[in-house]
This record gives sequence, C-alpha cells and structure tokens, in this order.
Amino acid sequence: MRIPLVTALLCLLPLSCAHGPTPARTQPDAASHEAQPGHEWSYEGEAGPEHWAELEGAECSGQRQSPINIIETNTVFTEQTVSDAGELHYAESTHIESVTNNGHTIRYDFRPGDNYLRAEDQRFDLMQVHFHAPSEHTINGVRYPLEMHLVHRTDDGDFLVYAILAQQGEPSAEAQFLTRHLPVQPGESRPVAESHTFEDGGDSTFFYYEGSLTTPPCTERVHWVVFREPVSVGEEQLATLQTLMPKDNYRDAQPLNGRTVYRGHEPAESSGD
Repeated sequence: MRIPLVTALLCLLPLSCAHGPTPARTQPDAASHEAQPGHEWSYEGEAGPEHWAELEGAECSGQRQSPINIIETNTVFTEQTVSDAGELHYAESTHIESVTNNGHTIRYDFRPGDNYLRAEDQRFDLMQVHFHAPSEHTINGVRYPLEMHLVHRTDDGDFLVYAILAQQGEPSAEAQFLTRHLPVQPGESRPVAESHTFEDGGDSTFFYYEGSLTTPPCTERVHWVVFREPVSVGEEQLATLQTLMPKDNYRDAQPLNGRTVYRGHEPAESSGD
C-alpha cells in the first residue's frame, strides 16, 4: 500500500508527538476505532448520537470532537510535508486478514506489523479500514456519499486516521477487491487472507487537525488527516456497502472550539517508500 507521507506533520506542526518511550510490542486491538465493550449505542433513537455523551466513561461531550465541517478558507496553509521526522513503513502489497460486519460498519482488518509510521518515539500501526455512508467529515458543507477510515494506532492508545472521501463514478479496483468479499451480515466475520496492492493516489491536498474517535467512547487522542479530493467508487460498489451498514451511519459535524485546521499539499513524487 502506498500512502503519501503527510503524517510527518505530527512532528513538523506545533503539535505534540512524543508521549514517552514506546512500550514493548504487543498486539493492539484491531477494532480499536470502535466503541469499547459495555457501550451500547446506535445511529438513531434513544441510543443515537445525541445521547452518546450520556454513556459511562465516554468523552462524547468533549471540546475536541470529530468529525468536523472543514471550511477551506479558514484553514492554515503549511508548506511542510515530508521530512525525516517521520518514517513510513508501508508494504508494497497489503495483507488483509478478515472482514467483519459489527452492526455499525464494515471493517477489514490488516495483518499487524506490515504497515506503520514511526514518529519520534511513537509507532502507529495500520490496523483496519472501515466505512461510513454518507461521509462524516464535510468540506465547505458538502457531504460525500462515502468516507473510508484507515485507522493507525499506538500501543498506548493514540490514533492516526486517514479519512478518504468517495463519490459515485467509475468503479475502483480497490473497492472491487474489497466488496467482492461481501456480503457479511451483522455479527458475521469471515477470513479474507489475501494481499492487494493499493495504487498511489498522486498529488494530494489534505487537511490535518486534532480530534476524537467518531463513535463512542469518542476518545480525544486522534490525529486526523482528511484528503480533499474524493476517490471514485462504482454505483454497485457503493450500494453494496450502503445495504450492509445501518442507514446514515455517520455522526454530525462537531464544533471546532478554537482548534486549528491545517491545509497542505503532498506531491506525488514524495509518496510511498
């Protein structure tokens, strides 16, 4: 998998990247971007997003919540992109272990250790990708039909999430590879045990901000990288995902509360290893 090295911003921008030495490697929970056991929630009714703040131990009423509406004219441009501050280790071909329908989303789990970013003393392992339809983040008020979250996690619970927006158009080879392992029904998980080479997206304008998980417990330890240009997915590919997930499995935009959203541009020639 080849993803632009925008994660170097973790150490280039005025943000905190080091939280002490990284502990010995253990196997992180592949479902770490989702609610922890005991959090009963949904996307509608009495357990819907407007009630998530009532969940015991949740941070859903915090001051750095996600998603947000990104107003491009209010972002701060930075020329800093790739540097030696962050080392990206992504395999040319990415191994997917399994696909799960947890009743909230469709999630594909990657083989641990294949893909990771090391920024100072932090190692962010790529754990999984999952989907929201329509998108959670909006750009200038525009909500896209689909949003994909590539979730990276450290052993001590910090997250880095790439948010990739998608619009209906030409079928995507990447989406075709993923959706051919569907359907999986709510509560079902099945092995995939295949590898795939995900193509480089070329030049990338992106937004960076500090926020939270978009589902309970809404933990405020997430570095978000939101790519501005949507990728294309076919009508059938989009319909397959939408049919298997809850209708409108997204959280509304949360207040920015004074946070800075950075805007940068990653040239194609700086992508990958």
